[in-house]
Amino acid sequence: VLVFFGFKIDWFVSYTYNTFFSVFWIVGITNAFNLLDNMDGLSSGIAFISSLFLAVIT
Repeated sequence: VLVFFGFKIDWFVSYTYNTFFSVFWIVGITNAFNLLDNMDGLSSGIAFISSLFLAVIT
């Protein structure tokens, strides 16, 4: 759904590679946070740290 609405990574020239890599990335991040969620507070701490990092570099 995200890729359909235009949220995709444009690193490659090919639309197919961009779509495949974007879906792979979104599923991977979702799975990583799902695995971190079994420990209380760990996923929220990681999300906060990554949000701060993204705010600093942009």
